[in-house]
Amino acid sequence: MATPISDFPPAGTKLPAARRPPGLVGFIGLLFTLLGVSWAVVGAFLAPLLPGGWPTMLAVAGVVTLVPFTTFLVSRARGIYPGRLFRLTSFRFLWYSHFWLLLAMLAGVAGAAVGLLLVAVGGDSRVVGDAGRLTIAFASAVFVVAMIAGYWGSRQLVVTEMDVTHAAIPAELDGLRIVQVSDVHVGPHTRASWLKGIADAVMGADPHLIAITGDLVDDFDEDVVHYAKGLGALHAPLGVFVIAGNHDIYANWPKVRERLGALPVRVLVNEHVVVEHAGARFVVAGTGDPAAGRNAGTALGAVDIAATVRNLPSDLFTIALAHNPVLWPSLAERSLHLTLSGHTHWGQFAIPALEWCLASPFLEHAMGWHARGESLLYIHPGTTWWGIPFRLGTPPEVAVLTLRRVERGVAPGIGGRRSRQVAC
Repeated sequence: MATPISDFPPAGTKLPAARRPPGLVGFIGLLFTLLGVSWAVVGAFLAPLLPGGWPTMLAVAGVVTLVPFTTFLVSRARGIYPGRLFRLTSFRFLWYSHFWLLLAMLAGVAGAAVGLLLVAVGGDSRVVGDAGRLTIAFASAVFVVAMIAGYWGSRQLVVTEMDVTHAAIPAELDGLRIVQVSDVHVGPHTRASWLKGIADAVMGADPHLIAITGDLVDDFDEDVVHYAKGLGALHAPLGVFVIAGNHDIYANWPKVRERLGALPVRVLVNEHVVVEHAGARFVVAGTGDPAAGRNAGTALGAVDIAATVRNLPSDLFTIALAHNPVLWPSLAERSLHLTLSGHTHWGQFAIPALEWCLASPFLEHAMGWHARGESLLYIHPGTTWWGIPFRLGTPPEVAVLTLRRVERGVAPGIGGRRSRQVAC
């Protein structure tokens, strides 16, 4: 069992205000600039085909982009909680339509470039526009097929079993099962049957310990109510440990944490606890998340690695929970044995055979497992999806990691990966 500590927050504590995500204003400005350029490019190809030409194109852009984005920003600024219908219509429409827009813009530019080459060798100048429209049409067809396939993939929940081998694992802990769930992004739009399937898969693995490695909710602290209904009853003999993810930070982490206090979970932010099992002790540590910004403080969910490892027993096997894998190098430097992360979703599009996913160009550690000295990292692909229901090459996962002791001198690793699909 875990060493008991006081609840958070103490009665009567005034909760700190949530911080706006760092760089939010700049990000919104960049986003609208990109969308404006995309509409201009797509309009250059499609406006001549529309009745009314550019005025019609501008009206379409306003309906597709300005109206839903403005509605979203105003509702967020006024603290209006978006319900199931709003998320399944407005939110999802935003994602699908603007993914298509960006793809169509890139396809149109590529087609126009080919057309310019043809003009350079004597072709008719009209081929530039025709080539752009042709590639936009082709890209649109690919987009529709991909979205259908990705929707199907997002519904294929798997239980993935792995063995964590390490010489620092005490003999008494050999066979201990950790079930990791990550990035569930629960909200009113999440199907109850889906959450029940996840809960059944977790409990069916007979875990000794459950780790929820961040992004429990989908950007609103009220989403904890829906998380509690679907996954709040998860339990294990050694406890259910929860850390903050970036979306939990965006949702107003102090309020999210307060709501989580009603559940049978142990929230860890820049701290650790000592857990005992079968006469042996080990450590479970949890970090904050970089989304809170620098120096924001533990109460707001910011990262403080020094606080996380302060007075950490160096002779005990240590499991660290860190939502963002960018924190792993700092944890590895401090010789923490096993770090469980999430965050990347494996880009929701992956080619595991090539160890590549859509997140790979942006992160040094984006998927799978990694080793540095005696420190191991496992990056969970996520137990659901974010944005739109889309996953290809990386199904939603409930991970079961079994600790296995090996002799001194044997390199630590995570192997024996085997997956099975479960009904959901």
